[in-house]
Amino acid sequence: MKVSIKFTLSLGPFIFLFFSLSGQNVQYSIRAESFAPLAGQSSSSSYSQFSAVEPFGGLSVKNLPDFKNFVGLVGQLPPLDQDRDGISDSNEVALGTDKTKADTDGDGLTDGEEKTLGTNPLLTDTDGDGYSDYAEVNAQTDPKLVSSQPAPKTAPVDPVSPPSLPSTPSSEISVITLEPTQDGQRITLHGQIQSDSESSNIETGFLLSNDILFENNKTQEKIIAALQGKSFSTQITIPEFDKTYYARAYAVVEDKTKTGKITRIHLDGPYDVPFNAKLVDFGWYESDWFGTFKRANENWIFHTELTWLYVESSSSIGTWFWSEKLGWGWSRKDLWPYIWKNSPEGWVYFFGNQDGILTFWDYSNSEFIRL
Repeated sequence: MKVSIKFTLSLGPFIFLFFSLSGQNVQYSIRAESFAPLAGQSSSSSYSQFSAVEPFGGLSVKNLPDFKNFVGLVGQLPPLDQDRDGISDSNEVALGTDKTKADTDGDGLTDGEEKTLGTNPLLTDTDGDGYSDYAEVNAQTDPKLVSSQPAPKTAPVDPVSPPSLPSTPSSEISVITLEPTQDGQRITLHGQIQSDSESSNIETGFLLSNDILFENNKTQEKIIAALQGKSFSTQITIPEFDKTYYARAYAVVEDKTKTGKITRIHLDGPYDVPFNAKLVDFGWYESDWFGTFKRANENWIFHTELTWLYVESSSSIGTWFWSEKLGWGWSRKDLWPYIWKNSPEGWVYFFGNQDGILTFWDYSNSEFIRL
């Protein structure tokens, strides 16, 4: 005989949970109290009134942190910058740029770099001269000035002018900046030259700066790297995390300098991964109890159910996090999905996210919260 069991959870007029097996039907209703082991035990208005003799779901909570002292953090959170382009999400909304893309117009410059340069992050070619903003930055021309343009690859033909002299070795050389490789804070810069000339009097190396225009002499460094055939490389150590540096290969022939394109170097600082999570994909982490989330800037994460959270601290005694909908909350592995809500104080039980609506059971008021 096939037996079917259907479970439904009533949320007032709503049905929250439903599953079944095919066959003969037997139906049970499970109301909130069935999922509320704290009922009759959570009448204390303050967390500190719980003790080892007042069990919380069968657990002792005597040595947990003092929730009352956790104040003053709201309003001090760093702004969310989910695409990590240097512009906060709120400012991107005001600018009309895409807060999920570091380079809204796709011209090769991040929105943050364009803001610094004064170019338009919504236009690939701010001055409309036919050259992208990124191309002009690489050519060291002004992307905001139409009269400032990169030199054409070939000069226009002028029948009146006499034939030009043979080109010098420097004009025959082009320089390529290759992608750097990383080993911790040690970065290896790679470059190549392309030339038909066999001249041995060629200086090669790299320019390094935290200024994309390479105009700040105080932060610009010139590193000579010996040419081996057509390639050259050097190893550097990046002293600071969470800071962007720019590098470009160069070659000097007969006092003339050729440069390659600009490449970025950015090292994320050490990350104290919250919720006992492990890295599963680029930027994505998975906790066997808290779920899956993606790291954004600073301590911001995107949780697949709770959405955007700011994680203040994480340890074996619990993790504090802030949600725009819930406010400050606290939980840990052996208590989840119970969450202590800081304001108003009290325990809630997190049921999940359905169609963007977060559902909780509020023990203080014995009611469901839908946010």
